[in-house]
Amino acid sequence: MLIVTHNSTCRCSFGTAPCPLVVLPTKQIFIDDLPVATIMDHKSPVNLATFVMCTTPSNPAVAANNGSPAPCVPVLPSPWTSGSVNVTLKEEIILHEISTLTCAYGGIITIEQTSQSTCKVPA
Repeated sequence: MLIVTHNSTCRCSFGTAPCPLVVLPTKQIFIDDLPVATIMDHKSPVNLATFVMCTTPSNPAVAANNGSPAPCVPVLPSPWTSGSVNVTLKEEIILHEISTLTCAYGGIITIEQTSQSTCKVPA
């Protein structure tokens, strides 16, 4: 499985466009000159800014808009799941391509495309 790094593309099941994952360079571990992501890179708007428009009726902004899409502001209360338990970075689990993240409004965020190409991690 590929490790997730800065600028990997993410997609939300209720978003209308992909969003790049921002990984701050303070991690001090790089692959292909890109900072490596961990399961703790789940803050909005720092790590994931927006999936442009949200379409889920469980989002109060969508409900207030009579079910029409509303601007996406991800609410990400919990870390990513399914990281690589075999590889950690400063005691945080490394993110890999099958990791998922759940928005408080029910959207499932997945890794659509990783930015790195040379290193693989064991599941």
